[in-house]
Amino acid sequence: MRDYDLDGRRSWQPSPDNREQYLVVTMMEPDLPSANPVYGFDVLNERHFSAPIRQALLTGRKTSTPPFELYEGGKAYMLVKPLYLGHAGEVRAGAAGRELAGMAALLIYCEKLMKLPGSDPDFYLKLRQNHAGRQPFYASHHHASHADWWPVLFRLEMELPVGGEAQPFLLGVAKEVRTADLHILSLLLVNIAILVLFVSALVELLAAAGVEGCPAASG
Repeated sequence: MRDYDLDGRRSWQPSPDNREQYLVVTMMEPDLPSANPVYGFDVLNERHFSAPIRQALLTGRKTSTPPFELYEGGKAYMLVKPLYLGHAGEVRAGAAGRELAGMAALLIYCEKLMKLPGSDPDFYLKLRQNHAGRQPFYASHHHASHADWWPVLFRLEMELPVGGEAQPFLLGVAKEVRTADLHILSLLLVNIAILVLFVSALVELLAAAGVEGCPAASG
């Protein structure tokens, strides 16, 4: 059983042998070779994960950990839920008061979560207002394009909650609206065409009215 220094030297060291309880990583799917050193990691006594994991153990409900840097690179957070043994030894979720069988943890990769093919707005994740920290902990910016040199007229932004209390995050989307996005040239050409048609019709009407208003010539 080992500990990992997330904030400092990012290195492994043996866990102390005087802890009352350990909760170590024993299985991962998919079994990525780059993540093999994580086996034996005591997540219960890691200060980033301890509070949400103990809350899940106490309530039997899902909780999420704060975002963290992965050992193999990238940013993620974990959605955790305790598993308990039933009467016949079967594993059940959320059966408070029964014998603890383990903890299921779903690793949410921020990069994969935020990667939306074919879209150019900016996406970001941040904690909700009733939790500490209001700055985005992960942001995905669109790639620059040939239209990015056009002046920015205004910025559209919206935030929506990711899920329930288990995931206290806000998903934000932002888009800078530039002159090119409004297709001003197309609108201008359409308006010019409409104006030309209107003027032509007006000229025809005036010409017809002029002909009808002329007195007949007498011989």
